[in-house]
Amino acid sequence: IILVVSLFMVAGYVFFVQVGQSPEIPDEPPWFYNINIEDMSKIHIIDRGEEVMFFLGEDNHWHLDDPEGLPVGLDKWGGINLLLSGPKSRRLLDTQPTDLEPYGLATPLSRIEVDLKGGGSIPILLGLPTPDEVGIYAQVEGFPQVFIIVAEWADILTRLTRERPYPS
Repeated sequence: IILVVSLFMVAGYVFFVQVGQSPEIPDEPPWFYNINIEDMSKIHIIDRGEEVMFFLGEDNHWHLDDPEGLPVGLDKWGGINLLLSGPKSRRLLDTQPTDLEPYGLATPLSRIEVDLKGGGSIPILLGLPTPDEVGIYAQVEGFPQVFIIVAEWADILTRLTRERPYPS
């Protein structure tokens, strides 16, 4: 009888105390920025002196260098506008940095500007890679926060200046 009572007490403790506690959900890393894909009208990428522009044409397809120019090749373009709609950051590094030089953002290596249909734009500055080279320091121009974003995100976008997505 003592064993059965002890078993019920332990089971009651586990049920009411342990199960009743909700596990702490870790904070999600914040969005670096977030825009709707349909709001994009122009993409301008500058990386180490090389630059490329893409325009959303009247035909609702992306074109190289001008709105009536050569359409982009979908095999190399697929997903670019989705990537530009907003990456999630690995983490918010600094909300009010006093010096942007250690992050490579005082004179950024790359700049990506996404123009929006309703006017306005999102100017993105990309700095140095993090010491582990998994991330890259980034900032939306005009805002003080410095984020770490996935380096592959930046690599895919800046590569478009060297490997243009010409159609097949």
